[in-house]
Amino acid sequence: MDLEGRDEPKMEFVTVGYIPTDGKRFPNGTKLLLDPVWSKNFEQILGEGMPIDPVVFGHSLDLANPSTSIRHLGSWCRAQIKCQAGVTDQDTADALIQFYIDVEREDWDAAEAALVDDLEFCVPKDSFEDFPMAHRRDLFIHQLAKWSSRYERANFNVIWANISTYHAMVRFNMICDGKVTVETISEYKFEWIDGKPKIATIYNHGLSTIPLAIMSTS
Repeated sequence: MDLEGRDEPKMEFVTVGYIPTDGKRFPNGTKLLLDPVWSKNFEQILGEGMPIDPVVFGHSLDLANPSTSIRHLGSWCRAQIKCQAGVTDQDTADALIQFYIDVEREDWDAAEAALVDDLEFCVPKDSFEDFPMAHRRDLFIHQLAKWSSRYERANFNVIWANISTYHAMVRFNMICDGKVTVETISEYKFEWIDGKPKIATIYNHGLSTIPLAIMSTS
């Protein structure tokens, strides 16, 4: 209550994405509080923005749905990840998105460059038959390329994603030749090298085994 006995104005919170004119002014995820004067000015420009509902927007990009209107697009994982409320670091999100796109394009050199040399990975044997667990990125890429060669086309269909500066959890399906062939939750750890994030750990968890263990090293 204020001195006149009136309730304080109710505050509202929104997430805003913008393109800075001179580089980053604030780290991703920074929270700002506007005074009453600037709040009024800010409220005026809200009408120029496009509200994004992750649930509605995600459903419109669900490629497991045969009626989707964007099946013809080359890749949809960027839009699916960018609309997620759980994405708090755009740099690691962009690194993971580019890795997914490189896999979809079968650009194995670029995909391997996104990983640290001693990448630690664990993938179910039905996907990686030769080396389901190892500490070498070349073995991971070799097996990923071998798996991908089974299909004419493979795309990531992201259900939900939580991505922070050093850690990510992503649930996705793989749409291969128009059918869902893989349903998984994939866990990632990032290392920052020369100011850029690289993927250091990949654990793929089958949905049927996910209650047993989430192999996190947070």
